[in-house]
Amino acid sequence: MKHQSIIRYNLIAFIIVLIFPGCSKENDSIAPFIKDGEIIYATRVDSIQSFAGNNRIKLALTLPPNRTATKAIISWNDNKQVKEVPINSTDKVAEVVLENMPESSYLFKIYTADNAGNKSIALLTSGVSYGEIYQNSLSNRIVASTDLDRLNSKLTINWSGSAQGEINTMVSYTNKSGTASNITVLPTESQTVLNEVKAGSTVYVQSKYLPERKAIDAFTVLKKDEILIDLRPGNYIAVGTRANYNADGSLASSVAIAIDKQLDRTTTPGIVTTNDIANLGNFADSKMTLTFKEDNTIEVSGYISTTAPIVNHPTLPKSTYDPITGKLFLRYKYTNADGAYRLIEEVLSPKP
Repeated sequence: MKHQSIIRYNLIAFIIVLIFPGCSKENDSIAPFIKDGEIIYATRVDSIQSFAGNNRIKLALTLPPNRTATKAIISWNDNKQVKEVPINSTDKVAEVVLENMPESSYLFKIYTADNAGNKSIALLTSGVSYGEIYQNSLSNRIVASTDLDRLNSKLTINWSGSAQGEINTMVSYTNKSGTASNITVLPTESQTVLNEVKAGSTVYVQSKYLPERKAIDAFTVLKKDEILIDLRPGNYIAVGTRANYNADGSLASSVAIAIDKQLDRTTTPGIVTTNDIANLGNFADSKMTLTFKEDNTIEVSGYISTTAPIVNHPTLPKSTYDPITGKLFLRYKYTNADGAYRLIEEVLSPKP
C-alpha cells in the first residue's frame, strides 16, 4: 500500500510540473497587452446609411439598444477632417449632415466613444456628394409634339419618355385672365393639356431630378424651355366694310367685307402677315403686317401692289386683339397711286 501511495504522489507531482510551466509561458505572451488593465470597448453603431445631397452628405447611424457610447466620431480624407456627433441615451438613430462637401465620392470611418474615453471598433461606409457637374448634365423633359386648338385656346403637350432620376416637370403658363398657373407633370404621364391659355404668352417647362433614389436634395434644371402660345396665326372669317374715297376726300362708295382670310406666322413672335387685304382677294404683290403689342393693340402696316402703303386708320382708335375670344378688330387705310384711298373696318373671328 505504501509503495502504491508513493507512485501516486510522484505521478501527481509530474503532472503539476507539466501544467505550471505551460501556464507561465501563456501568461507571458499576453502580459504586455494587459499590463495597464483590461481593454474596454465602447458599443459601436449597428449600421450606417449615407444619403447623397447637393454639396453635402447625410449619415444615419443606427444605435444598439444597450449602449455606453455618448458620441460618434466621423473622419474622412485620411482623417484630415473629423466630425463629432452627440448620442443621446434615447436616440435610436443619430443623424448628421456634413456640409460643404465638394462634389465627389467619400470613404468615412465611424467609431463611437463613451464618457470614459473608451472607443469602439471603427466601421467604414461610403457616400457621394453631387454638385455643379451633375447639375450641368441635366436637361428638361423633351416635348415630342404640341397641338394648339386656337378656337378653344387649348394646348396639348405630348411628352417623350422621362430621363433617369426625373421626379417631375413643372409647366408654367398664363391663362386668358392673365393669372399665372402651374401644372406638375409626373414621369409616368405622357400628355398634358393646358386649357384657356393666353395668346401671345409663353409656356415654360422645367424638370427636377434626384441624383439617387434616397437623396436629400433635388436638382432643378437651371434654364427653362419655352413654348410660345401664338393663337393668332391661322384661318379667320372677316366681316366689315371698305369705304372708298376719292382723292378729294369725297365718299365714292362702300363695300361689305365677308371673306375667309389666313394670317401667316413669321419668325418673329407677335407678328403675323397676310395677303388677304380688305376684300381684294389674295395678291402676291400685296402684304399686310400685323404687329401685336403688350396692351393688345395692333400696329397695321404693309403695301398693296408693291407701292400703295397700308397704315393705321387716321381717325379711329388703333386696331385691337381680344385674347379672350381670339378676335381681331382691324382699322386701317391704304392709298392708291392716284390719291384715292380706302378706309377699312373689319372683325376677324377664328374659323372653327
